[in-house]
Amino acid sequence: MQNRIADISLWVVGASKRTNWIFVKVTSDDGRHGWGEATLIGHERLVVAAVEGRRSELIGLAENRALALLAPQPHDPGGRASHAASSAIEQAMVDIEGKRAGQPVYRLPRYFNVSMKRRPITFNGYEPSRAVAFVIGIGPHVNLPS
Repeated sequence: MQNRIADISLWVVGASKRTNWIFVKVTSDDGRHGWGEATLIGHERLVVAAVEGRRSELIGLAENRALALLAPQPHDPGGRASHAASSAIEQAMVDIEGKRAGQPVYRLPRYFNVSMKRRPITFNGYEPSRAVAFVIGIGPHVNLPS
């Protein structure tokens, strides 16, 4: 039987004075969860609304059906915000897939990073900001810019 999406939640984290990161957590009905990132600087409210809209249409669906609905739509009226939201949810679902397989995401057949041919990707550059985000705490109560 195919697993279903049990919940989709999001957190907006103030990473700096001008940057808010948006993280999306997808929880499967088997209790596993995965994380995705949907940051679109200056358009946080639009991305949050897009994630909430996707949430209502995806909860309860089989994961493979949900992934099919998340495929990029070139003429999506939600534009970049909708694409950021869909991408983050898909990232979280692939994270769940990796956890089920006992593999890191980059080893899954679905994962492909076009940047890897140009330069190696590491998290070292993000470490200082990540540390700050976790010190201030990830939570849904960040004031968004007007």
